[in-house]
This record gives sequence, structure tokens and C-alpha cells, in this order.
Amino acid sequence: MDVRLKAEIEKKYNDLFEKYGLERPLDGKKIAAYVKEILEEFLKDKKKPAIYANGGHTKMLMADFMFELKNVKVIIDNYNQENESGFKQITDNEISEYEIDGIIISSYKFRKEIAAKLKEICPSIPVLDIYEEINKRGIKLNADYYYGTHPQQIYRTINKLKTKPDDKEKYRELISLFLQIKDIRLAIECCKKADCLYAEKLYQCLLEDIEELYSLMLEAYKKIDKKNVLLLCLDGMKRSDMNHQVMPRIMKIIDRKGLFYTNAYSYSTSTFESLMPVYSENFNMQTGYYKSNKVLGDECRFIKQAKEQKRKICLYTDMDKHIEDSLIKYSGAFQTLTQKLWDFMLDALETDNGLFLIHELYETHYSFSNPYTEGDVLFEGTAMLFDFLPQKGGKLRADYEKQHDDSMRYTDETLEIFLDNVDLNILMYADHGNLLLSKDTKLEDVPEIELTCSEGWTQVPFIVFGNHVKAGRNNQIVSLAEMNNVALSMEEGRDIDIKKREYIKCARSEIYNPDFKFLYKKLGYEEDLLAFEAFVFENGDKIIIFSNGRKRVYEQDTEILDSNKIEELFSIVKDDITVVTR
Repeated sequence: MDVRLKAEIEKKYNDLFEKYGLERPLDGKKIAAYVKEILEEFLKDKKKPAIYANGGHTKMLMADFMFELKNVKVIIDNYNQENESGFKQITDNEISEYEIDGIIISSYKFRKEIAAKLKEICPSIPVLDIYEEINKRGIKLNADYYYGTHPQQIYRTINKLKTKPDDKEKYRELISLFLQIKDIRLAIECCKKADCLYAEKLYQCLLEDIEELYSLMLEAYKKIDKKNVLLLCLDGMKRSDMNHQVMPRIMKIIDRKGLFYTNAYSYSTSTFESLMPVYSENFNMQTGYYKSNKVLGDECRFIKQAKEQKRKICLYTDMDKHIEDSLIKYSGAFQTLTQKLWDFMLDALETDNGLFLIHELYETHYSFSNPYTEGDVLFEGTAMLFDFLPQKGGKLRADYEKQHDDSMRYTDETLEIFLDNVDLNILMYADHGNLLLSKDTKLEDVPEIELTCSEGWTQVPFIVFGNHVKAGRNNQIVSLAEMNNVALSMEEGRDIDIKKREYIKCARSEIYNPDFKFLYKKLGYEEDLLAFEAFVFENGDKIIIFSNGRKRVYEQDTEILDSNKIEELFSIVKDDITVVTR
């Protein structure tokens, strides 16, 4: 705890932009909050809303505000009829036919032309110009809302800049961007390279100032109080990536001071379906828990206890609250990993009694946004399988393995600095795994188990650091559902004790997305669209029970057609099944 150091760091950081005339970061938190608020207000009474124009701006809006736009099923576009993530594409002439009762304009560049056209062809339908509403709130943008603030946009700008010929402006812009996302390490590396190339006093002075800021950051890490608790989620991180080849730096630290549960599983294959039941400990599919994107604070034991202990509670979860409570401080902005670590550092310097939850998203999750991959990188879309849709070309559009490897290396180097210098209670985990396909993979090459709950989708890292942790490996089967128990142990300052279990459960609700339905049908795997519960045993045996009552058994990810084994495993787990009425 060191409030003085926090103030010194903030001043040193802000002075860099003033002293060297660097481009300051936009207020991404305020912009994102306004967009969320504007969408919620406009859509609250709409039954059949639509978005106008199927461009990159619409893809970003749909990805960033997925829950707010959950009732939007239609995109209006006269030219680009590329189906996107299951949205119905219609033209201007079909607006009345589909009974559209509200239209969102997502494009900044063409918003005025679109608004004028809609006023002419459907004057009675309410139209939302997001940028006009943002302007009314006192922020005047001159580009799409995510430009200059969104992690994917910033990383894409860095990726493109790195391929340009060396010149002073290139390095000035790169240094500004690294400072904007609080990646002080890469700002130093970039400044050193510029100093070698141009040997100007400007770069020498700037380098000295950034290195001073870096030293203050390391000092701050060391001063974070041991009694604080951090839950660090690496979204989409596969357990198979947490090894000495892919993440050598982090693994050295884990070997030294971490307890690695090497047989841990997520609860589902997507963020909300995994985390909502884990937080609330409601694992009954009959309750429809999978329909929500947040739980209440008092439904989550580690939040409830943190409140009783008068802890400062901070969640860095982009625009999704995950857990809603009036006593929680939310980041409320789309942030890179380094921005979240920075905000955590500053908040943690203010308390010796805090509970913090960082949900890193863009770097470890498809499509693996990072500053290392060079060129015009593809950082869009919500599922790798959608590349196989006819309208997207029917094949993988990028070398995702390369993007993945670059992003893992970046995450490894970034977290090494953090984990090596802090000394507090940390649970590092993933909400689910990932699907990763090589660039030459064809749709028919995708194994059926990847459409339900393969090891790649469900095996996750689960690692504990802290005062009551003895470094080592634990091979017992563990579910992410143990998160509350581990967090409570850290809050209470006692040893971690995870009960041994014969098996763990994973679950997924039914898939209704038309694009997934098209692909599953093309593969002949329509049954895999159904809701299911899977039960995984310590030896890797797995039984999946679908909502139609069908049962399948796997050894690791290989299906076993053995009716005796199916009935044997079913008899063990039958009392825990909620996906079908028994």
C-alpha cells in the first residue's frame, strides 16, 4: 500500500505526453460507456431492431456489445450480402416485410447519407445515429467509436506500422501507442531502437524518462500488499499452451512459486456459460443460468465474503460486469492486458485489503490480437469455424497458428514481469479453451468432438500463487467450479484444500445460431447442436449426455462404441444430470 507512489506514477506517465508532445490516449472508458448506454436506451422497447450496413464497424459493434444487441437479428445492406454470425441479411426493399421497428446506424463515415435515405424510405421507423448521440454527450468523434481506443484496433495499427520503412514518425507513433496501452516494456524497446537509428537527444531523454517510469512500475508491483487477492482469467487459454515450450517465462515462475493443477477443466466452452454457473454455483441447466451475462454479488460467495471483510473490490472485465454489485468498481472500458495490469497496480496501491478480478480477453482468445504479428492481420469474427462459410470463402482466411504463437509469446513476456515481481494471493485460470486449426485445414478435417467439448475446449490452466501455497504439481481432477472455494481460502488466509472428486461436469446449452447450424449440418453432426452435459473422469474417460437422451463415451477425445462402458459411466453420473428430465 503506497498512495504516494501511485500519485508519482500517474504524474510521471501523464508528463510524458506533455513533455514530448506525444498523442494522448482517448477516453475509451467514457466512449464505451456512452455506446452501451445509447444502445440500451434505444433498444429497450424494440421487438425487431436491425443494424444498417454490413461492414467492419458492424462486426465490431456486434462483438463489443453482443449482449446489448442480443435481440438484433437483421442487418440491412443492399450490396454486401455476406451473412455474419447468423444475422439475416435484407435490402432496403424488405424493411417493411420484416416489420423492422428500429434501425441502428453503425457507420461513422456514411451515417448522414444513411440517415437521409432512411428518412425518405421509412420515415416512421426510429433511427439511431450512435455518433450523434455521443456528440450530444460532449464527445466529438471523427472516426468509428473503437478507432484509437479498442485493443484490436490499436494492435492492428501497431501491426501495420511495424511493416513500414523506418523513419522518425513511425517510431514516434509506435512509442505513443505503446504508452497509450501502458506497455512500458515495449515503449522502452522501441525508444532504444529509435535512439540507435537516429541518435538524437530527444530519444535519449525520452528513454530515460520511460525507464524511470518502468522502475516505478516494478517498485509498485513489489509494494502490493500480500493480503490482496487477485483472480486472473486468461480468456480462451488452453491448458496445453501452459508449458515450457509455449510459455517458458511464466512456467519458470510457476515452477518456483506456483501450485499447478495439471488436470483442470472449465465448466463450458464459452465465457458466460462457463463463468455464470461457476460464480453462482448454480449448475442446474433446468434453471436457464446460461441465458444470463451476469450474476448478483450476493449470489457469488467470494464477492459476498469480500464485502463482509470490507475489501475494496475491482473488476477489470471490459464492458461486461460479470458480477453486479453496488460496491464493485468496474473498469468499464475495452482494455489490453497491459492496461488492465496497470489499472490493477494503481488500485492495489491504495489498499491492503482488496479483491481484484482481471479478465484478459484479446491476447489469448481467438483471434489472438497482439503487437508482435506483422502486416494486415485478421483480428475479426467470433468463431474460427465461420471462415468455412461459403460467403467467407469456405476456407481459413489467416494463419491463426502464427497469430496464436505470437500472442502467446507476447502474453508470456508481459505476465513474466508482473508475476515475477508481485507477492500476493493469485488464482490464474481460464474460462474455457480454444479451437486452433492449421492454415490448410478443411472443414471436413475438423473432428466431431471439437463441435462439443474436446480437451482443447475444456482443459484449462488452474494455478495458485500465495502465502499459503507450496509450489508443485497436483494431478487430481479439478473443475473451474472450485473457484469460489479457492478464492474464499485466499480471502481467509488459509491453505488451499480442493476436495478429491471422481469426476467433474462440463455443460453447454443448445446452439441456435444459423451459421453454426449450417456448418454442423454440412458435416452431418446436427445432433451436436443440442444441449449436453459431459462428465470427465480423472483417467480421461468422458460421457456426454445430450438433451435428447443420447449418450456417447470417449477415452480422451476418441469415441468408444462400448454399450457396457456407456451404461457403467452413466450409472455413476446419473444423479448429477440436469440437461434432460429423468
